[in-house]
Amino acid sequence: MKQKLLSTFLFIFLITITTYSQVANQPSPLEVCDNFGANDGIAMFDLTFVEQEVFGAQNPSDFTITYHISQTNAEANVNAISNPNSYMNVSNPQIIYIRLTENSSGNYDTTTLSLRVLPLPNINQPSLFVVCDENNDGTEIVDFTQMIPELLNGQNPDDFLVQFFLNGIIISDPSNFLITPNTTTFDVAVTALSGCGTVQTSFDLIFEPLPAATQPTPLVACDVNGDGFAEFNLFDKDSEILGGLDPVTFMVVYHETQMDAETGTNALATPYINVTNPQTVYARVENVQTGCYTIVELVLQAIDCSDFGQIVVDAYYDENENSDFDTDEINFTNGYFTYEINNDGLVYTVASSSGHLVLFSENETDSYDITFNLYGDEQNCYSLPVTSFENITVSAGNSVAVEFPAVAVENCEDLAVFLLNPSALPRLGFNFENRIVLKNLGNTTIAAGTVEFTLDAALVFNSIVEINSNYVVNTTTNGFTVDFNDLEPGDVETIRVSLNCPNTVSLGTLVTNTATYTTTQNDNVASNNTSTLSQTVIGSYDPNDINESHGPEIVYDDFVASDGYLYYTIRFQNIGTAEAINVRIEDALDTQLDESTFKMLQSSHDYVVTRTNHQLVWQFDDINLPSESMDAEGSNGFVYFKIKPQSGYAVGDIIPNFADIYFDFNPPITTNTFTTEFVETLSVDEQLLSSFSIYPNPANDIVNIKLNNATNGNFKVEVFDVQGKRILSQTTTDAVQMNLNVSEFESGLYFIKIANQSRESVHKLIIN
Repeated sequence: MKQKLLSTFLFIFLITITTYSQVANQPSPLEVCDNFGANDGIAMFDLTFVEQEVFGAQNPSDFTITYHISQTNAEANVNAISNPNSYMNVSNPQIIYIRLTENSSGNYDTTTLSLRVLPLPNINQPSLFVVCDENNDGTEIVDFTQMIPELLNGQNPDDFLVQFFLNGIIISDPSNFLITPNTTTFDVAVTALSGCGTVQTSFDLIFEPLPAATQPTPLVACDVNGDGFAEFNLFDKDSEILGGLDPVTFMVVYHETQMDAETGTNALATPYINVTNPQTVYARVENVQTGCYTIVELVLQAIDCSDFGQIVVDAYYDENENSDFDTDEINFTNGYFTYEINNDGLVYTVASSSGHLVLFSENETDSYDITFNLYGDEQNCYSLPVTSFENITVSAGNSVAVEFPAVAVENCEDLAVFLLNPSALPRLGFNFENRIVLKNLGNTTIAAGTVEFTLDAALVFNSIVEINSNYVVNTTTNGFTVDFNDLEPGDVETIRVSLNCPNTVSLGTLVTNTATYTTTQNDNVASNNTSTLSQTVIGSYDPNDINESHGPEIVYDDFVASDGYLYYTIRFQNIGTAEAINVRIEDALDTQLDESTFKMLQSSHDYVVTRTNHQLVWQFDDINLPSESMDAEGSNGFVYFKIKPQSGYAVGDIIPNFADIYFDFNPPITTNTFTTEFVETLSVDEQLLSSFSIYPNPANDIVNIKLNNATNGNFKVEVFDVQGKRILSQTTTDAVQMNLNVSEFESGLYFIKIANQSRESVHKLIIN
């Protein structure tokens, strides 16, 4: 028997268990106040402040702690933050990744730290607070909390405590505070609930009575169809409603309902067709400076047309000088009408593109004094045998003809040249248009003549878009000439010129073109033979605007030596969705303009313009202006006129002008305000001017301006937007450094110009 050998093998496994002792505890969020003062969400953090929380009960000497901007970097232990005790965040809030590494083993753990920058309190200087005395009793309850959104300017109101004070005493209920005329200056404090401080400012309050409007008499209009409906010119009642109120400070807007008048919505256009007969509409009389308003009722009544008398007024060219308006004679348009009713002292001045005017007399006892007047230039070539008719009355259902003959002065030649821009301003990279208008104001045919167009060197001449086919164009090194012929008395010829503004031109550049009648040996009036048009290069534009041909600054000495007129163009465009049946333009002339010198020169459509004191109103009835989508070119219109400043104007005077444009029943579109300033002669030499620097740029609130060399004398600093509109101006003496507050500017591109009496320089400024 064989014996088996059994062997036993013993396997022993050694298992080693290692315990990781490092644990990175998550710290509390780290919050600091915005310590750079710009409220941009960027601040300085000491990340090491949280290390004790991260270590917990562990011995800090056993570990290495590093800080990273991503989890990947923390895991790989790369790109550690080199300055953790003075770290500037890159976003708000921001997550920081912390790596805790055990020195003996190299083992690690990670956690996160949340950073948050708390905003500083920042007050946006509030607008003037206007309180309208609704009952005219000398007291009013106001709600100051309405100001909080404007004060905080986008900041979260939940982060701040806003308190109002009067004479240092807190107002316990600012939403229900009794105001009297003697309490005018208040303080407001904004405290950050985070503990990041308090800021305080003051604001003024105006306690304004409501406008003292006059209840008007009913407005009647002729019901020509006998159906109870008529067209009402609501604005005929403006003067009566305003009474003695200044039409520049107070405006009248008409509404169909009391609610619309209260809210200032759905304004009525004129002419207005009534919906019931009689009908009550509501006139809102508003102080344009304070917004305080009064509402009065106006009754409209359509009556039988036979209840009216008509005064038909015509000016005509009396070619055969027989003092009769013969059927082969034409209306004379180179003048204007005035009329006064019952010698009440209110004189209406009317210019009509047709030389024709109809006045409706509501009462046969009303007496009209009517005149026709030649414009100054036309007095050289025409005379008026009859200049006025007095005490004209007409009974209901009848009409009276009032006719003014104009007689030619022998062999009088007068060609007027106008250069205007009826469409867009020069816009970077785009084409735009100038128009040369030739008008024979004389009484003889101009057999031949030449007009020279001189182009600004910064612009490019494209082509002549429209011209009389009999005229000859010759290009020159800086523009072109036009040889014209056979321009009859009263004829108007328009030459449309296409130009381009290259992208290389700087925004804000003033470009100047000129048109000159060069054949003047027989011309009786030399002052209207040259027309200059200066315009500011823009980046975008509103198609409804007003501009003056000299540009925003006029050299005083040059202006005194000229004809002394300012030349305004008001442009309008229908950018709606349907054609505009009627268009009206209102221009409340500044008191620095001499309203008696107003003269219409050109318009895109037939018009009637009425001047009452300083108020100009153009009426384009049945214009049927197409919308831009229907006919882009045909949707535009313009008026072009001239007017002189009041005598006594001087260097430093600034004359503003703006207009309101009404399309049918829509609320008015208010144009830009164009400002004209009379200045000393400038010799623009940027090389001689000590250049200046501006910082910060881009800016948020304060811009520092520093002259690189100390310069004595008075310096004017002005800020313009891309439309060329001046929005800030101030003067400094012995300028080395100064500050501008731009906190209320909208974001975008601006231009800062600094100039003394002989030199100027311009820099671009960006507002965040």
